[in-house]
Amino acid sequence: MNSSHDIHDIAKQCENWLNTSRQGALTNIHLNDNAHLAPPLFDADRNIVNLPLLLSVFDQWQQQGKITRLIHFYRQADQHRLFHLLGSDLLMWTYDQEETKGKYFSPIWLSGWALLKINLHGSVTYDVGDELLDLNQAAAFMVYGQDEPINKNVYSNEPETGVSILFNPKWLNEKLGSQQSELMRFLRRDEDTKDSITQLFPVDGKLVDLVRQLLKLDPDDFLYLLEIETISTNILLQSIKMLREQSATTGSAHKFRNQDIDKLTNVKSLLESDYSHQFSLDYLSRHAGLNRRKLTEGFKGLFGSTVNEYLLRQRMINAADMLKQGVSATEVAHQVGYKEQSSFTRAFKRYYNILPRDFAT
Repeated sequence: MNSSHDIHDIAKQCENWLNTSRQGALTNIHLNDNAHLAPPLFDADRNIVNLPLLLSVFDQWQQQGKITRLIHFYRQADQHRLFHLLGSDLLMWTYDQEETKGKYFSPIWLSGWALLKINLHGSVTYDVGDELLDLNQAAAFMVYGQDEPINKNVYSNEPETGVSILFNPKWLNEKLGSQQSELMRFLRRDEDTKDSITQLFPVDGKLVDLVRQLLKLDPDDFLYLLEIETISTNILLQSIKMLREQSATTGSAHKFRNQDIDKLTNVKSLLESDYSHQFSLDYLSRHAGLNRRKLTEGFKGLFGSTVNEYLLRQRMINAADMLKQGVSATEVAHQVGYKEQSSFTRAFKRYYNILPRDFAT
């Protein structure tokens, strides 16, 4: 990480090509069209931004009173992002029904930091080193210690809804009162993993609820940033819990044969597309070409939840989306596969700890 003296020098250089303006609690920062994009903050040849270093610059400016912690950063006319600067080690931004089909986003360096991305709706792909990750609805990933740039591409017909949190692992270890090795122990997928971690994991109702809480907050409320920081930290906590649980049950997932992984992935895709149907395990076994034991144990090991848990998750995620769009609870119950609205109401209440009618409002 750059020294404080280096950050000071870089921040002074940035003043020449980052134009700032204040609107109450919001700061608009525009990249000057004539800016010289040079390392270490930018790689102009590949159009990559060193986001952790940019965060350090923003944090220094905020401490000097030049900007606020709510930043609307404009790189180009069609590239802008609302950043929540929650400290020198924590940055958060959200996507709420964002329509960016087919648009390729500029890659970023993590520079030893970590990125948590939770996707509630829409489909995106990420290039992380040599890995290509498909992030569909109700899924998340954490990237830690990755030196290669991360590329993002949106390819879904549906708008993207989710949250990204950039954080310093050293800060997280201090919060946890632990050493780096403890965090790495349950993040790593196999013994060959050293310093770089990329973990994909399913999202449960608690994480969905927390992300939706972020999206509902009012920026004009004077408690806004405090609520944002609290919920963002809680999202990190819940994600780490899920990764720890997944580590305990999926340690051998990488040992599955490729053909079995493909078959299990097909089952997962079927549950995502036809979540209104109540599939029996016998039917799914025949559909996948796997015996029942390999289906149940393999699905749990590969995706971190049982078949029924994953089907419920798809139903609840899609139910929440429809309720948010104003669809009646009766119609939603039918659309997601419940014959009785009372059964849907009970399931929704257990999953989100809120009634469908209250969620919609």
